[in-house]
Amino acid sequence: MAVWPQQGKEPPLKLNFSKELALHRKLNMNALVGDGSYSGIVPYENKRKGTWKNFVILCLSTFLSFVAVFPSRNLQTSIHSSYRMGTISLCALYGFYIIGCLTSNICIQHFRAKCLLLVALIFHVLYSVSNVIPSMYTLIPASCLLGLCQPLFWSIQEITLLGYALNYSAFSNINLDSSLRLFQTLIVITVHSAQILGNLLSSGLLSLSDVDCADIWSNEFSNGTELQEVGAFAKSERWTYTLPLIPVLTRKLSDHPGPINYYQFLTVLYLCLGVVAMGGVLIFFESPDILLKRRSGSWKEKMIEVKDTVCDAKAFLAGFAAIFTGYIQGVIIADILKQYGTDVFGCFIVGYMMMCFGTGNLASILAFDKLKHYGLSAISLSAGFILNTSILITAFVWRPTSSQSTALLMYLAMWGAGDGIIQSQLQLAIPKYTPKLKETALIALRVCNGIGLELSFIVSLTLNSLMTSLYIAMALHLIGFLGLVLVACDSNGRDEEASTEPEHLETAVPITQDPPDTTESTESLA
Repeated sequence: MAVWPQQGKEPPLKLNFSKELALHRKLNMNALVGDGSYSGIVPYENKRKGTWKNFVILCLSTFLSFVAVFPSRNLQTSIHSSYRMGTISLCALYGFYIIGCLTSNICIQHFRAKCLLLVALIFHVLYSVSNVIPSMYTLIPASCLLGLCQPLFWSIQEITLLGYALNYSAFSNINLDSSLRLFQTLIVITVHSAQILGNLLSSGLLSLSDVDCADIWSNEFSNGTELQEVGAFAKSERWTYTLPLIPVLTRKLSDHPGPINYYQFLTVLYLCLGVVAMGGVLIFFESPDILLKRRSGSWKEKMIEVKDTVCDAKAFLAGFAAIFTGYIQGVIIADILKQYGTDVFGCFIVGYMMMCFGTGNLASILAFDKLKHYGLSAISLSAGFILNTSILITAFVWRPTSSQSTALLMYLAMWGAGDGIIQSQLQLAIPKYTPKLKETALIALRVCNGIGLELSFIVSLTLNSLMTSLYIAMALHLIGFLGLVLVACDSNGRDEEASTEPEHLETAVPITQDPPDTTESTESLA
């Protein structure tokens, strides 16, 4: 047993997956044979039912919260264009997302999964409320809270999915990795299905309205040139808000109601879905019944791990690929959706564009999962590079017209497929390249993804030039591809060396007790 290097410090409590799985199977056999030596333990059949109930509640809450939040995020730059409030809110969201990536593990070590999940869903609901009553004093703080809770949301899913995989492996006697992969795939499909349905719902309702995006908040600014009016707008403008179908404080009861504002109706509908998700978790969800918390080392030891990861030249270059995936998603949200979509077709096209992007992304991830043994081959790396390069070059030379809606949607679908390829390659290459620092490297990937998103919004906010954003994206793409190739070559070389070792050496190695990789690419894809 390893000795903790600092005197007076307890060694980190790591979960022994082999013992946990053996315990679960022992409980299963005990329930089947009716042995009375384990009195007070819930029969395994009930435990199995509880596992599926909790997993269904987790999927349902994830589905409803994502249906409510991310279509609203996609519309920010189109709806709140005055004083760039939409872009500012996105900048705040992903600035705090980076902070959340660095602090989510600390929160998980001190609080139960259900408590943290409820807090994350409450922040989702607050973000929906801020879109119902948008102002500088509501939208920006709610965006900050949403950014903090997003990495926490993914970390909670990792914990709960691992608990469900242990239970399912004990009952079905299948491999733990296969069981975990099954639950992860279902969550990935749930997340992308929620975004696809939410964007479809957004476009469907907005297409029923004749109101232009610029007219949705007609009283947003009366004189849109003076910066000092921002404070007055933030204080008073939104408190004379009219709920859909029910006018409040803006007309007398004898006045005839105006036309339905379908965007307002959409925001209230999203708010209701978020409240339902939070209520389902509060009433039905139970925290995992296995101990997954670990005592982390000191900050000095963590910084040493970070330094070892960052100072590795190949891993550092591969980090640019993660920055590129975040940056290009930010360019789509901040610039492409508005300039290619809203300014040409109207804001109803935004949901259809992101629906196609999410569909291509999901198809790419599922295909890569089936072909993961070939995921880091020269053919797949070249295919991902050529596809993303072609997409960027097309963005340099092509601007859609009002008669090219089909071409625009197909273009976004291809963009989603290219993004999914790069993210899948990163999720496969980095853990293989840094097996001893896997957890730190995966957190670094999330941080790099957040840095890319934040950088794209800052560039859009300060320079307001799509061409400049595309030039930066191309530079990040070239550097990231070089790093990904170097990491993939090194990882493939290690696999070849391992496969040439004699079989008797493999049988002499004991069963490892390191946790399987529980991180999927869903957090950046969302």
